[in-house]
Amino acid sequence: MNLKKRKVLVLVQITLAANFVLLGYIFYDEAEYRNIILSACFIGVLACIYEAIRIYRKNNNPKP
Repeated sequence: MNLKKRKVLVLVQITLAANFVLLGYIFYDEAEYRNIILSACFIGVLACIYEAIRIYRKNNNPKP
C-alpha cells in the first residue's frame, strides 16, 4: 500500500472518531440517554483510533 492511500485511511479513521465525539457532545444533555451515548461514543472513538494505529503499523513495518 502506498503512502498516500495509508494517509487517507488514517485520516478517515480520525474523522470518524471526531464524529463520535461530536455525537456525544450533541446528545450529552439528554439525561435518560447520557450513559448509553457516552459509552457508545467512547467505544467508537477507541475502535477508530485502534484501527488507525493498526493500519499505520501494518503498512509502516513491511514483512521481510
